[in-house]
Amino acid sequence: MAALALALPGAIVSGNNLLFFVVGLLSALCALSRGVGVMMLWRLQLAPAAASARLPRVGKASHLVLWLRHRGHLLPAYGLGGSLTLVGDQHREQVDLDPLLVLLPRQQQLLQLQWLPQRRGLLQPQQLRLCSAAPFGLLAQARTLAAAALPPLWCAPAAVDVGHAVGPLQSQLGSAPLSQAGAGEEFFSLRPYRSGDDVRRIAWRRSARSGRALVVEPEAVVARDLLLCLQLQRAADPALQEHAIACFCSLGEALLAAGFGVAVYSHGLVLGLRRGAAGRRGLLLGCARLNPRAPLPPLPRQLGALPQVAFAGAGLTARAGRNRHALALPPPPATVQGQRA
Repeated sequence: MAALALALPGAIVSGNNLLFFVVGLLSALCALSRGVGVMMLWRLQLAPAAASARLPRVGKASHLVLWLRHRGHLLPAYGLGGSLTLVGDQHREQVDLDPLLVLLPRQQQLLQLQWLPQRRGLLQPQQLRLCSAAPFGLLAQARTLAAAALPPLWCAPAAVDVGHAVGPLQSQLGSAPLSQAGAGEEFFSLRPYRSGDDVRRIAWRRSARSGRALVVEPEAVVARDLLLCLQLQRAADPALQEHAIACFCSLGEALLAAGFGVAVYSHGLVLGLRRGAAGRRGLLLGCARLNPRAPLPPLPRQLGALPQVAFAGAGLTARAGRNRHALALPPPPATVQGQRA
């Protein structure tokens, strides 16, 4: 376009036929580039891909996966780029598309978009803006594809290091016996000695009485069940509320990894007891949906009898009491403190 803008006044002033030829050639190339670009983008279509089993988290690199289909018959699509727009409750995020060199007709390409989530909650894909300067790089053409057919995304809170709180909780709450043999310290039963058993576990007096070698088996134990609570003050700073939710979710993850049975109670959220890796996704999804403006629901009686664990600090109303263990809320990161200032 710059060459065309320079050549046209020169041709008019000088009357040079060669310059007029150059102007005509550049004009034809621009028109052809525009037409080919529009035809390439016109036959492209979005389609959802299989949802990932891993929820995206704030501040952690994630991948968005979708299919881009070419419904044309003759002309390939070259040099595609663009971005996907995600719309949340009160914000929107842009996810850039890695350049795609070529997409042949009647084929589809799996696109993986690198994404760094900024906020927790529900995000709905709104549109994908595709652009291309092919085939001559003279005029960039763009087309917006509606992305409403793509499934919504739940973004979990940021991960916070709260591992220091798990050890004291294990000491305070202790463990519960499982009434079966396993790893533990208390006596459970005696059984005949088998090859490979540790000789230090042989009950020598009982073995002498029975006339055969007997081995002591300890009773298996499991971390106790608990109720993880979070109660936010309505007038608290939103950034502090999000930090408290992130600590709340991360503590639940750490307790599940340590073997505790964890139930969850907060604003508009009640989750029953869950254990291990199977309960982690439900915890993350529940914390992604947590609404600080929602009221506290009625607490089921069976959950109210469990030991309660809650954070105490600025913006929180939880306090230590009978059958309740209060933990100091970790300080917010520098970014949150900067937002408050």
